[in-house]
Amino acid sequence: MNLIRNNFLTNSDNANVLIIILGVQGVGLLGLFFWLLLAKFQKPTKIAGLVFTLLGIMAIIFAFVMFYSFRAWR
Repeated sequence: MNLIRNNFLTNSDNANVLIIILGVQGVGLLGLFFWLLLAKFQKPTKIAGLVFTLLGIMAIIFAFVMFYSFRAWR
């Protein structure tokens, strides 16, 4: 029984596409993080944006770690 639905990113032939997509998302989140640091928002808005951006960056890093740890098994 397969618990995860197959898609084109889980195929080992498309690993480079997955790396590119995660990289672009990471660069975008870093840009958003620095933009939020330099922008003149109200303090609660700025803190909430920075927290969610940091959570997104941590999720991208986790995805890279999981990708490389499972790639070693193949």
